[in-house]
Amino acid sequence: MNKEEIKRLILDQGLTAIGLVEAIIEINGYTGIGLLALYKTLKDYCHTKIKGIIAKSGKNHIEGEWTMTDPSTNQYGRQLSRHSFEFKEINRGQEVIDIHRYTVGDIESTINSYGYTLFESKNGNANILEQYGESTQWIIAECLFEMQV
Repeated sequence: MNKEEIKRLILDQGLTAIGLVEAIIEINGYTGIGLLALYKTLKDYCHTKIKGIIAKSGKNHIEGEWTMTDPSTNQYGRQLSRHSFEFKEINRGQEVIDIHRYTVGDIESTINSYGYTLFESKNGNANILEQYGESTQWIIAECLFEMQV
């Protein structure tokens, strides 16, 4: 099946990313190490795509302007101030994320779920500041929004 056929399944029949990954796991019989390898492959792919998007834009998100952050869920975000961001998503509503309201522990445990850390890279978690530079606070806020912390 090629990419166009998969797009048709998504658009016409409502195939989701989770449904696709679950099918891949079931078809290949992934358990244990195989499942961890799939996770690492998907994580690395997403990191590469995100870094490419940020590099291509050549700038941080423009303060106050809505930016699509996840087309699969119609998620948008905008920066309200240096530490405050607002995100909205279809079927979920809007939420303001003020990073100062969260403890370092809250932020660390949330971004660990996405493969990042605030500290030295270890255990497969990359330092988020090294990955995103000036966009780090945006990415942290987006992770907090998505995890509903």
